[in-house]
Amino acid sequence: MPVRISYMKSLPPLKSLPVFVAVSKCLSFSKAADQLYVTHSAVSQSIKQLEAFLGVELFNRDTKKSIALTSAGEKYFTEINSSLNQIQEATKQAKGVSNDAILMVNVMTTLTMRWLIPRLPSFQAKYPEVDLRISTLGRRVDFERDAVDMSIEYGFETDWPGSERKKLFNDKLVLVGASHLKTNNQSLGMLLSHEKAIYVDMDLRKKDWEHWCVAAGVKVPDTNKRIYFQSSTQALQACVSGLGVMVTHAPFIQDDLQAGQLAKLSDVTVERKKAFYLVFPEKQLSSERALTFMRWLLSASDV
Repeated sequence: MPVRISYMKSLPPLKSLPVFVAVSKCLSFSKAADQLYVTHSAVSQSIKQLEAFLGVELFNRDTKKSIALTSAGEKYFTEINSSLNQIQEATKQAKGVSNDAILMVNVMTTLTMRWLIPRLPSFQAKYPEVDLRISTLGRRVDFERDAVDMSIEYGFETDWPGSERKKLFNDKLVLVGASHLKTNNQSLGMLLSHEKAIYVDMDLRKKDWEHWCVAAGVKVPDTNKRIYFQSSTQALQACVSGLGVMVTHAPFIQDDLQAGQLAKLSDVTVERKKAFYLVFPEKQLSSERALTFMRWLLSASDV
């Protein structure tokens, strides 16, 4: 007589659980979709299926841009996240993968793409024993909830109470553009009147142009002279391609300047009060793999 596994009927759609956890951590369907490499609609459908199975709403969707966990969602996340972490660890052990060598580091997307990744081959060559994993949460890390050992964060030094931090580099705003613009010998005013001003349509970046223009003593570009992108990565690629000029952050374009793909178009540099920090729980100070990465990262932070 065949054995019937009755508990399977009480399980939710299993593929929806990692999606639910990702949305709960990001509090954004779009950011979760980016992390999972699926579409926004796929994420939305998974959450709807899970809510239909449970018979409860997991998220409050007050606006299109902001969501929050309901009390039921918060409780479910706590249990599911813990259970998925246990499954992950059990799977690693079954596969013979040692967790001792794995170091999970969270880094903002633009810094990952334009600064960290080009330097990682040297880290891997020097420290092959460290299994470095990079995540991009798209928000400030929570070491109690997120499976992250260390995080490169942007903010004030006092922004992470209870965590250790090491400053990597100060934040500097500079004006850059395609290399040929440097040889045109135009005045700053003439340059800004001729070229489109590339903006990043994010709260964190919306004031970059304003801060730099005040320091440079020039007028902020008119609205009809602007071109907007949704991320710094997109905007910087547009700048490299010659679509306009951009006020951006020095760490993002260090390699482009050295390669001659971009050029600084003014000597005006604006030092911001915020900076980039490596942030981590105190327990990582006793982890050799974490200390190895920290020492390497500090030596590489020469911006």
